[in-house]
Amino acid sequence: MVSIYNNMASCLKVLQKNVPPLNYSDIILKIDSVINLRLKPELVSEIGFEIAGLAMKVSSVSAFFTEMKGKLALSFELYYHCNDVQHNGVNERKDAILRTKGDCLYELDNQMISDIKMDFERIYWVEPSGEAGRRGIVYASGTMGGIEQVNYTFREPVDFIRFPNLDWKERVKKVRKDQQDFFKDYSKEARAVLETLLDKYAEEGVAALEIPSS
Repeated sequence: MVSIYNNMASCLKVLQKNVPPLNYSDIILKIDSVINLRLKPELVSEIGFEIAGLAMKVSSVSAFFTEMKGKLALSFELYYHCNDVQHNGVNERKDAILRTKGDCLYELDNQMISDIKMDFERIYWVEPSGEAGRRGIVYASGTMGGIEQVNYTFREPVDFIRFPNLDWKERVKKVRKDQQDFFKDYSKEARAVLETLLDKYAEEGVAALEIPSS
């Protein structure tokens, strides 16, 4: 049997019914187990810090459907607590945290993480004077081994589809909150079009975005 859909979103709504609920905490731990030993220790050690451990409560991951069967694309931000080992309690710098950001693939069958692509690592802290400190590195190639980049034709946010308890307006509010970096990639004119589409979805739902079949 062949099924025909007006658009990709409606097709994904059917396909996602067979996707088990994602355990985001477990996924964060899996990503951490892969990247933890590959982080650049000199980024923090050269300025007198050491990485103390994963800051689970502030780390996050977003999952996306793609055309790759059995795999999800993930965007992640993992944070690590850091200690000031240079000052040993005297004029110690506070609230040091390492932020890492990247993308990877997640295989649904074996729950394995693959094709890690790192964007950057940055450490933030507060000086005794209250002044904010910051240091970071950007990955030129973006890779931590594996393919040079994660290739796929489209990305459809899993949470945008899977939240049955959110109405249209609440889903749009979540997208605008969680995907701010996405909108920044577009020109002022393109953002205006995207905002208009989101407004229509908030008022009328998916039907407002579907292309009528001829």
